[in-house]
Amino acid sequence: MDALKSVYQFDNDQQFLKIEFLMASNQSPWHAFVFDENWNDIISTAAAISGTMADSIEYAYENLGIRGRVAVLTDISSVDSLTEIIDVSIFHLQALLFASAIIVNGEYDGLESFGFSKEKSHSGNSMYILSSEEVGNDACRFL
Repeated sequence: MDALKSVYQFDNDQQFLKIEFLMASNQSPWHAFVFDENWNDIISTAAAISGTMADSIEYAYENLGIRGRVAVLTDISSVDSLTEIIDVSIFHLQALLFASAIIVNGEYDGLESFGFSKEKSHSGNSMYILSSEEVGNDACRFL
């Protein structure tokens, strides 16, 4: 396993957590944005970052009934190290932060082998969602 650097930064103005992950073997970092409905209006906060991000969170809330803390992974550039990226991300986002869902926007067919389900947002964008099977989807309990 490579050395991992993770930097947590909470944006007080917009009320979201941004995590930057960098493994020694990867030259570019990937990010996770964590939103919690107890902090603020998740969709408008996500829209300030990215329209695609807001669209995918809105879909998860309205169509899948997901509630609580939601994380969106971005900047996954290396499909070759997808297993390491997902393993590290799941540990941080679910075991440490208790995210009720993890969303990845884009075409990453390999994510289905990790339990992600492929969905299409209202605007037609592909996304993958990993969420709890627990009633209410308010906590991930599937580690």
